[in-house]
Amino acid sequence: MNNRKTAIRFFTIADYEEEEVWLHNQHKNGWKLSRMIPPCFFIFEKCTPEDVAYRLDYKNNTETNNYFQIIRDYGLCQVFVGTFLIFFMKL
Repeated sequence: MNNRKTAIRFFTIADYEEEEVWLHNQHKNGWKLSRMIPPCFFIFEKCTPEDVAYRLDYKNNTETNNYFQIIRDYGLCQVFVGTFLIFFMKL
C-alpha cells in the first residue's frame, strides 16, 4: 500500500477558503498534507482520518518567532512553510 500521494490542484489567492476545505477533506479521508510545491502539487502522507482544520497565511517575509508563537497560542501547528504560503492545522 502506498503511504504517499501527490495531488494536482490549482487554487488562486482568492480561493484560499476552498483550499482550506479541500485540505480538511483530504485529512478527513486519511491524507495529511506533507508539503506543497507551487503552483499546484500537494504531497500527502497516509494518516488516521481526523477532523482537522487547515488554515493558510500568505508570507510577507516579516514572520518572526513572535508571529509563530501567536499561531501556537491559538492552537495551530505549522505544517509547511512554502515560498508564498504557510500552512497550519488545528486538531
